[in-house]
Amino acid sequence: MLHTLEQIAALAGVSRATVSRVVNGQPNVRQAVRERVMRVVEENHYAPHGAARSLARGESNNIGFMSWGNIADVLSNGYWSILAHGIAESCAAHEYFLTVLPAASSNDSSRQGILMSSIASGQFAGVVLSAQFGSDRSITMMKEMGVPMVCIGRKPAHADVPFVQPDNMGGAHMGTTHLLNLGHARVATITGPMNNIEAIERLNGYKLALSEVGISFDESLVMEGDFDEARGHDAAQALLKKHPSAIFCANDLTAMGAIRAAKGAGLRVPQDLSIVGFDNMPICELTTPPLTSVGQPIAEIGRSAIDLLVKQIARQRSDKNGGGLNGHAPSMLFPTQLMVRQSTAVFNPRSPHNRSPSPKPRKSRVQ
Repeated sequence: MLHTLEQIAALAGVSRATVSRVVNGQPNVRQAVRERVMRVVEENHYAPHGAARSLARGESNNIGFMSWGNIADVLSNGYWSILAHGIAESCAAHEYFLTVLPAASSNDSSRQGILMSSIASGQFAGVVLSAQFGSDRSITMMKEMGVPMVCIGRKPAHADVPFVQPDNMGGAHMGTTHLLNLGHARVATITGPMNNIEAIERLNGYKLALSEVGISFDESLVMEGDFDEARGHDAAQALLKKHPSAIFCANDLTAMGAIRAAKGAGLRVPQDLSIVGFDNMPICELTTPPLTSVGQPIAEIGRSAIDLLVKQIARQRSDKNGGGLNGHAPSMLFPTQLMVRQSTAVFNPRSPHNRSPSPKPRKSRVQ
């Protein structure tokens, strides 16, 4: 099987451009030449796919996924691997190649500058930006370059940039309300990094749930994490000195760290401390105890981001003036779902941990 236009051109005795016109059904090719080229194509089982057609037109068929962290994070972190799988699945379905473009950190301006230069060079038909990478400055720069893009996990300031995200605030509200409904009044939270919009929205959902039952927000019950197990463990260790009876965690890895910290302090989960995570990754069912978590359709979010991006690329390429989306772009907000497992239980006033002196909130139960 032959794979390139050059190989077909050499066998047919014509130019690469002629082969391109033939396989793409374009006019201005003599019938005898067209038949000769098609005979070579058929004899060698050459089947041009989307990538070949785009290359023939001088268009990139690569999509870049700009993420936070290094490549090891993307491959090993459960959330990122599930999201990347959904993105890659949709890319393959649309006959696009996927390139992961990780920045070393959300504050690594030099690495982000390198990535922006590669995008400016025209290597990518479009890009998907994670919430951590998708700064408004980066988005503005790519808009000026005319690069189609979709944001995952955040609503950009630009109304004409599509975005897909879970209902972060609603999901956090759901997880915190679950703990309140179990009788927990002293509910702590471990956030994500507070320069991250998803972390901010989840903290806001936690605050809203407390306010709805008349519990004052207590900053001493909030610790900033980093969406990872290690920081979750350290943050939980600090929070346990404040004697919360429950902790809402901004993601599952953080919750796993909190479970480890609780066990290290001699506490039982959920008898002494209830813990809720966010993401509902498959590992939630394998923790001890299995983790109650707010679920989001991670892979579906990835697939939908590419579906929106491909539509945007097609619209731009069909626009003779080179324009893209105008006005408000399509966006998708995915609902979340609480998956109750064994890491949460009714508040236990007989637990030594919960009987420790501490300021009491005004209200202890959702009516």
